[in-house]
Amino acid sequence: MKKKLMMGLLCLFLTTIGVAQRLTLTTTTVADSLRFAQAVQRLAGDMLAVYKSQTDQKAFFETDFRLQLVAGNYAEARKSLASVRSLSNDSLGRFLYAPYDLFAEACLRQRQEEGSFSSYFSPLLTTFLTGLTDRQAVAVSSAFVSRNGLSA
Repeated sequence: MKKKLMMGLLCLFLTTIGVAQRLTLTTTTVADSLRFAQAVQRLAGDMLAVYKSQTDQKAFFETDFRLQLVAGNYAEARKSLASVRSLSNDSLGRFLYAPYDLFAEACLRQRQEEGSFSSYFSPLLTTFLTGLTDRQAVAVSSAFVSRNGLSA
């Protein structure tokens, strides 16, 4: 009986100290697109502050760069992308995350020079694609297609 009581108290104690971080979005924030974008960016920043390194470094950097992109940390996201590519065993590893890298580079340029996103992204994409062989271009082309079937 004492053993069961001690186990119950131990479980109760552990559940009170082992609480996950709370990250919240209010319904009024979700209704307003500008406030929603700002809230999601802040939420990603909050998640980055508590995100811990994992034993699987590739998985860590894959999540890390996505959070960094959403948080607007484009330079840091490009560093994490370089880490993911270096840890990849795929023969096309340097091309796997090209859309994210091009996006981050275009956002950095837009932030520095105050132009439209497309004026920076289009030349970067053209330069990237012209540097590929036909075989590489076919292998990478699906990375630029929407995964949910919707066109941009």
